[in-house]
Amino acid sequence: MDIHVNQVKKIDFILPLEDRYSGIAFLTKQLASAFKKLGVDTRVLVPHDKDPKPFLDDLFAQAPDCTICFNGILPDQEGRFLADLIQIPHFAILTESPNDYLMLGKSKFTTALSPDQQYVDILKEAGCQRTLFFPLAAPSVTEAVPALKLRKGNVLIHLAWTNGEAIQEFWEKNLPKKMVPFLNEVIDQTLQSSSKSYYHAFQLSLANLTAEEQKSFLPWISFALFQQIEEVMRERDTFELLTAFKDVNVDLIIEKGTLDKWKKRLGTLANQFKFHEGLSQEEILRLMEETKIFLASSPQFKFGTNGDLYTSLMMGAYTFHSPSDFLQLAYEKQHGVYFYPFKKPEEIREKALEILANPEKFQEEVNRGRQLVAENETWASRAKLLIDFIAPILQQLPNKPKSLKK
Repeated sequence: MDIHVNQVKKIDFILPLEDRYSGIAFLTKQLASAFKKLGVDTRVLVPHDKDPKPFLDDLFAQAPDCTICFNGILPDQEGRFLADLIQIPHFAILTESPNDYLMLGKSKFTTALSPDQQYVDILKEAGCQRTLFFPLAAPSVTEAVPALKLRKGNVLIHLAWTNGEAIQEFWEKNLPKKMVPFLNEVIDQTLQSSSKSYYHAFQLSLANLTAEEQKSFLPWISFALFQQIEEVMRERDTFELLTAFKDVNVDLIIEKGTLDKWKKRLGTLANQFKFHEGLSQEEILRLMEETKIFLASSPQFKFGTNGDLYTSLMMGAYTFHSPSDFLQLAYEKQHGVYFYPFKKPEEIREKALEILANPEKFQEEVNRGRQLVAENETWASRAKLLIDFIAPILQQLPNKPKSLKK
């Protein structure tokens, strides 16, 4: 490890303008700080609104060994990648499934880091030959957090807006008649499995169709369709999960500007929620420290993670998580996590009420889970892992900064 740290002396983190106040900004600062503690010189650079020259001047003034950006620097309108233009190796740490990032494979100087092992092969097939598995992590928190019995919140969930209802309406109006029940079956298979991604479920189900049916589906099969499948799947899992908490007070964190949409979509179910709109990541972490149970619906990840489970455990909350072979391997045995079953609201509700009624009973489980996270799953540990990834790639793609000045 020390050898690799010596080889990687300077890293510039690039924060896209639109994400400077978002969760991406928080992750960027966490990882940059972790590298700094390893002795790596780090900066966080933000592109300027209209004029890229000051940003590029900053970049070239002290050219780094490489650059890092969560979700990567995508190409401009002419298909050019910044990393290729300036000839500085770039690492794109994906926080999501790969549907919107397949074009990264066209960049010679970009390495993609996937949060799920099953997505690595998909990225490689799309041309991202330097693709590595890199699960997201939790912030390092050294101070004690309040015990479950002292927390004033009962249940907390953080949801991104998905437009699954509109997508399903589109499917009903436009797709071949037999394709809609096929897609719904793919989604249900995925939600019921702890190991099967929706890509995998789609391929298996497609193989069982007749040649004529496969031919009729073919014009509609694209990564845009897979993105739609994911949105419908995530929405379905969320609603199945929330039905378990009837008459239980739930705090719901949502994106700014989506309150009316959520209230309309949830209908009478919205009455059980206290909505928190447009919170910063720091405010979200404070709510996690105040809640007894955190709900983490991430059915798109089966062999990886977006880090929600690690973060909620680090904040001391008992965590309900969608089934995941990757996470269950470490956390299913009394480590403060309950992997909730799909379409079994009574079982979920029973578990939640037991925890809320007996928080002292479950405190030791949370402590064990939090200790596992603190030892292995923080951004400090990820920085050490990433150093080992970066060093050999820099030997393949030596840094040779190329100015864009005419």
